[in-house]
Amino acid sequence: MVLDKLKCFENNVSNTITGGKIFLIVGLDTTTIYSIKLGNKDVTVMLLESTEGQEDKLDILLAHEFTHFIRKQELKKNIFEDSIGERFITEGIGCNYSREIVPGKSDAEYCLVDQEKVEWVKNNIDKLQEHMIGEIDDSKLMSDFFSMNVDPNLIGMPIRTGYIYGYLKVKEYMENYHLKVKDILNIDWKKIFNDLDKVRR
Repeated sequence: MVLDKLKCFENNVSNTITGGKIFLIVGLDTTTIYSIKLGNKDVTVMLLESTEGQEDKLDILLAHEFTHFIRKQELKKNIFEDSIGERFITEGIGCNYSREIVPGKSDAEYCLVDQEKVEWVKNNIDKLQEHMIGEIDDSKLMSDFFSMNVDPNLIGMPIRTGYIYGYLKVKEYMENYHLKVKDILNIDWKKIFNDLDKVRR
């Protein structure tokens, strides 16, 4: 079932996963999903309790992780550690591909958060952008935006803020330029931010 879904995604974006492994684990009673290096292989571990037995939740998770495999092989760099700018766009692409594959859900569901976290990010975009001035091309603030268990330096910032922020930026970019995720899987993250700045001017 999972392999069939991944094949559909490959056909949808006209790109094929050439490396990496996905491990599906059942029975650990946790919703963790993570990527690691195992030897020289990229491995994504998905603990299926997070899907609560619902196929659309599985589709949301797989679609998201699928984009990571493709983006990493296209850009040939560590998309998770390069910089917070890269990570915003990488996660934003993943969340938006989930939206394409399973339409009709809320922003919160695509970002795997509750709605109040999405509202906090929307209401504090200016504060977030001020917090990252001079740091977007670096990885120093990675734990602030992406860690699941570190208190951020910005008071009130909820966990997974980076996923939500990236999702909103990529969504805005695609809507402004009438694009699909397949059109931006290998885009330079700086282009998205630069083009959005031009639209606002």
